[in-house]
Amino acid sequence: GDIQTMKLKLPVADGSPEGGKISKAHINWNSNTLNWNTTPDPIPSSGSVWIGQVDKNQIKEVTLPNSFITRYLDTVLSLRIDPGSDNGADYYKNRIVLEVTY
Repeated sequence: GDIQTMKLKLPVADGSPEGGKISKAHINWNSNTLNWNTTPDPIPSSGSVWIGQVDKNQIKEVTLPNSFITRYLDTVLSLRIDPGSDNGADYYKNRIVLEVTY
């Protein structure tokens, strides 16, 4: 069936009053060469979602907007998180989970 909801579960390594903004991003990147200078551009037409306050060792759950959902199961979903302030949050990148409900 079709995807109903997608929820990103972010394990917080360092808290912040503003956890950043999640955007759908272009898929023109390579994990072996990814750094701040090569981050994929966001796709503005897909919208974005603010994470809100996050606390250290919390698992912050963020429901992604419907504009992020694709109908095709073989499509790659690329996301980026931009800091919301000078005191941006840090996340344990190897523990991030995307929960998909059909």
